[in-house]
Amino acid sequence: MIKELFVAAVILLTPICSGEQPMWSVDAAEIWQQVFAGEPVQLENFVVTGHLNLSNLDPPLVRARFSLVNCTVATSDFTGVTFQDMADFSGSTLDAASFSQAVFADDAGFYDTDFRGPVDFNYTRFEGYNYFAGALFEKEASFYDAYFQEFADFGNARFLKGCLFIKARFIDGAGFLDSRFDGSANFMGASFESFSSFADAVFNGTAYFGLAHFVDAIQFRDVAFDGDAIFGLAQMDLAEFNGSTMAGQVNFKSASIESLLLENVSFGRDAKVNLRSAKFTRMTTPWQELRGHLVYDGAVYLALARNYRDLEWFGDADWCYFDYRQENRRQKAWGVEKVIDYLSWLSCGYGVRPSYPLIWSMTLIALFGLAFFLTGGIRRSGQPAQDEKPNLDRHQEAPIAVPTRPGIRDCIYFSALIFLSTGPLEFLPVGRYRYLIIMEGIFGWLFMALLFVTLGRVMIR
Repeated sequence: MIKELFVAAVILLTPICSGEQPMWSVDAAEIWQQVFAGEPVQLENFVVTGHLNLSNLDPPLVRARFSLVNCTVATSDFTGVTFQDMADFSGSTLDAASFSQAVFADDAGFYDTDFRGPVDFNYTRFEGYNYFAGALFEKEASFYDAYFQEFADFGNARFLKGCLFIKARFIDGAGFLDSRFDGSANFMGASFESFSSFADAVFNGTAYFGLAHFVDAIQFRDVAFDGDAIFGLAQMDLAEFNGSTMAGQVNFKSASIESLLLENVSFGRDAKVNLRSAKFTRMTTPWQELRGHLVYDGAVYLALARNYRDLEWFGDADWCYFDYRQENRRQKAWGVEKVIDYLSWLSCGYGVRPSYPLIWSMTLIALFGLAFFLTGGIRRSGQPAQDEKPNLDRHQEAPIAVPTRPGIRDCIYFSALIFLSTGPLEFLPVGRYRYLIIMEGIFGWLFMALLFVTLGRVMIR
């Protein structure tokens, strides 16, 4: 009897034109009666008038299929309601809705649903497949401590205000591909227990993933983090951020990460990455991309250098260690230790720049040679070389040997031999310039030792 009355009421209702599809009107009380009778509700292109409140059912149980497709519902309350069959709200407009503590025992469809007002899914259980693909959340959306037994599909969903998934559990993973978060997105303490993806998503506000637990791989490929991204104390197995854009602060403080992929990442000018106290086994981030954006922490720099060596990225390891020593030196107060750091930097690039002692060696050889030439600090011996002795008769006296001043090339030649070993016998120091020769010899031994040590460190890995 109730069903016949409901059909008659629908036929007598005045259609409301909206676009190309006519919109029919139905009173919320009629739907309530149909649900109470255990009958399915299958409406499409209807406007539900009045307050649709199924939370006052006794018991709050929807036994049959419940479908409001492309419908408009002003206010609705499904708090604590259990949907035993499929519930479908695809394409509908819900001005203000509460699904708090509701249970969807079968599939739940919210394809392209427009939530115009705040929506409450706190403590809701989704035991079947749930589809929020293309959904529009115009106001705050709250999924606090929600439970998703099957894969949660939020692909291309749009959150115009803040959304809250604190302590939500995604047992079979979640997909937020191409989703857009215009307000803050809070996933603190959420648990992703299977592969999940935020690929191509956009976070215009702060993204909170602190204390989140990613049991399986999590994908943030090509994601735009236009605000800060917080991953402090998060637990990750494999986290991929390849191709992402990070404009704000990225905080991995005290996070535990098995493998962190950060290749081809674009950092904003003021972006900073905080890895303090973070534990990571493998991190594939070219140093030139990360350089200048890492918050200084000595232990982090050294851990990254070891990581690069394990990856056989020896160039990245050397640059990382070099920059670590530079930052460490800048933060020291003036004293003997800082002076030694300066000498280590300038002489051999902290042991990872063989070019430094080589350049110093060539420069010193040239400078000492120039000094010998300009000051006349050395003289060529007047004794001719062994193969240059003139042929003299036994009655003819040899000419008197007169020391001569060598040219610039001879001075550099003499300087190079002094720097590398000992000077040639055909050149003699003049006066106090003998001490200059001793000094150059000391510099030679020092820089040759630094060259061989740094070269050996770089070449013998």
